[in-house]
Amino acid sequence: MILKWIKKTEMTGWEVSNLTEALRAEFENKSNALFKFTKSYPLAAISLDRNYFVVMRDYLCNTVDDKQNMLNAAAENEESHKGMTLVRILGDAVHARNVILPEGINYRKLELDGDIISIFFDDGKITTNFQEINKLWTFYKLSESEILETFLGFTNEFKEKVKIEKQAAKTIDTDFFGTLTLDDELDSYCGKILLDDTEIQLSFSNFEKKQFDKNLLTTKKAIAKSKELQDSMMNEMLKLKNDVWLDEDQSIIDKAEFSTEIKLYGLNIYEDGDMEFFYTAGDLFWGHEIASSVDSIGEYLESKLIG
Repeated sequence: MILKWIKKTEMTGWEVSNLTEALRAEFENKSNALFKFTKSYPLAAISLDRNYFVVMRDYLCNTVDDKQNMLNAAAENEESHKGMTLVRILGDAVHARNVILPEGINYRKLELDGDIISIFFDDGKITTNFQEINKLWTFYKLSESEILETFLGFTNEFKEKVKIEKQAAKTIDTDFFGTLTLDDELDSYCGKILLDDTEIQLSFSNFEKKQFDKNLLTTKKAIAKSKELQDSMMNEMLKLKNDVWLDEDQSIIDKAEFSTEIKLYGLNIYEDGDMEFFYTAGDLFWGHEIASSVDSIGEYLESKLIG
């Protein structure tokens, strides 16, 4: 089931249990559940081409040094903050990201025209897009005044895309990753390596040679510190598990118990060098997996549940 209806008098935006799967099903014409959802919940919208979806809702949040730390979980108490999840189809992949929004605004409606987002509220309308609104990505940990200032400054600005001469070779031989093979459908060079006797699937987005070679180097360095990156992921996701995902009558679990369920199985490397590490998580999150974002210099950013 894609939709999990919560018995409440008012809709919360959390009725859809898996946004990435729901958008993929919508895009492939296997479901119109998201479209129906947007008709019942005005703070959600889907583009006509079914490539983009947004939903505004209340997230679990706490304040650290006057900065808002919004988590990828529904608010269940007074520690909440308004935010939005952005979901988009990119090739064969579905990407999701959360952004934080100002408090104290009576939001009325969302509309999507392609990747252009219109946010209606009592005092007017803000128009932005999937690229520009990333300035409010939850990783940046902004204060309330910074969130409001950034939000009110949106002008639907786009950065011009520069035409890139991608590589055409069917295979690329590397010293560390072995032979990478071009997958035409994914437009990515794919391969695998063994890490602690575990096979890790690799996918490098195709790009111009200079940046691609740089991505090979930074990925090698990131793999060398994979245990450190996994430790950062576990610190974040263990808190989410104990705060939100414990089964009824289940005791709080410790890091050692958590780690026994975690297994790295895949790594995607994007054009700009940013990376995502993918982990299975056993039954920790009821079958969901974990995706960890790592930046282009190999520094841990954040983790989220997928699948």
